[in-house]
Amino acid sequence: MSVASNLQSSITSLQNSINFLNCAIAPLRQVTHDVDRFKTVLRTKAVFDVIPESTVQKRTKAVSEFVEPRLNKDHELLHEIMAELARKQDRLHKQMAPLEKKLERVRSQHGATIKVQKVSGSRDDIARLNNLRAKKLKLASRST
Repeated sequence: MSVASNLQSSITSLQNSINFLNCAIAPLRQVTHDVDRFKTVLRTKAVFDVIPESTVQKRTKAVSEFVEPRLNKDHELLHEIMAELARKQDRLHKQMAPLEKKLERVRSQHGATIKVQKVSGSRDDIARLNNLRAKKLKLASRST
């Protein structure tokens, strides 16, 4: 019986080993269920490579030499536009002072009957409205 008991112990040992291997395989299956994706990743060619610092500095300098003059030119252009707009604003302020005096004079002549309203519309519509108002004032001044 020693042969039979030896065989039985060998069978038990093999069954324990199989159970142990099955327990070890289960976590591996969970981790490697997407082996195809890993194969694809491993087959891909690396796009990025390590670049020496001197190359990075040269390229940075080249980009800087290309971009900075354009930025400076755009800055100067913007400064000129801003100065032009400031001059235009000053001209409009200078034009506004006599027009305000004229408005006050017209208001004082006609009393409080003139109401100032904000008008919206296209430039043509506003110009037409202003022409009609001017005609109305002329007619009103002729009739009095």
